[in-house]
Amino acid sequence: MLPVEIFGDTACVETRFLVLVCELKGTAYRLEPKQSDDQPLMQHQGHPHHSMLAAAAYLDARFPEVPLTPEVPAQIGLMWEWLARPVVESNAGVALLEAALNESPFLAGEQRSLADLCWCARMAEVIEQSPSLVDWQQRVLAEEPQDDVPFAESE
Repeated sequence: MLPVEIFGDTACVETRFLVLVCELKGTAYRLEPKQSDDQPLMQHQGHPHHSMLAAAAYLDARFPEVPLTPEVPAQIGLMWEWLARPVVESNAGVALLEAALNESPFLAGEQRSLADLCWCARMAEVIEQSPSLVDWQQRVLAEEPQDDVPFAESE
């Protein structure tokens, strides 16, 4: 099978996100520099994707062995809420994520999702500021999903 072609630079959030998705799924990919603005962000087997979210949804459906979309409808909706949420300033982003992760081990509930990978890519430069975000990132990027994930419950 041909590898996924990702066009961009890992300094770019969209590229980092798609690389994380491929790596977590164990999907072969090739990172290429983007040559023009009309070039897709990602392409696989003749299917070009210009949107980061469309590309990630395609990868999750195409390579289902490591699912990154929850099964519970309410958690699917929560995942999409996080994916659609605008990027916030770094300190506010840290506080936002810490508050959400006090409620559940991952952004969309009990299992990691595309939302977690997206926000890991978005907040890559500031995750180290927060021990709870470092723990979350380690859970998100773990090769095997963890069933009994400890998390801080709000009091």
